[in-house]
Amino acid sequence: MAGDGSISVLCTVTNIGKTAGSDVAQLYVRDPLASLARPVKELKAFEKFSLAPGESRDIVFTLPASALAFHNSKGEPVVEPGEFHLWVDNSSQCKSEPVIFEVK
Repeated sequence: MAGDGSISVLCTVTNIGKTAGSDVAQLYVRDPLASLARPVKELKAFEKFSLAPGESRDIVFTLPASALAFHNSKGEPVVEPGEFHLWVDNSSQCKSEPVIFEVK
């Protein structure tokens, strides 16, 4: 992703149960190489949804590079280039391996 660009993240969720249900898809990001300490997982977007039994739905998150900004030691907002980790899950206790992307 360019430092002034964005990425889109598509995930498909399916209700594998026998009753209708609701849940929340949550997009988390981590910047493991930032020049200042950053959160281990930072919530960037979420979407609540309801599904009938057996129903599937695609959920798309658009993450602009500006959402990765933080304030540097001079108090200036910056988006540092480098590797970022991304998860989509229904809680911060993400059990899957992250998707890795790079900001240039």
